[in-house]
Amino acid sequence: MILELWDEQEGLCAYTREVLIVGEAGLDHKVPISRGGDHSKENLCWATSTINRVKTDLTEEEFFSMCEFVTSNRK
Repeated sequence: MILELWDEQEGLCAYTREVLIVGEAGLDHKVPISRGGDHSKENLCWATSTINRVKTDLTEEEFFSMCEFVTSNRK
């Protein structure tokens, strides 16, 4: 399942589309376990370690909203 996800994402971060580096990428829970998510394939995606750290326990939707807010308010 994990390698299948990698292949489906073509080795790219689900959020930034950056090329992932084996050993530096990590699995992210779109809905964090702490927020009621599970370990199903539909709830997992590969992400860069930086993005995974920044996203913390945000849902995928909350993370994208935060990114939009930051970029729209940048001067």
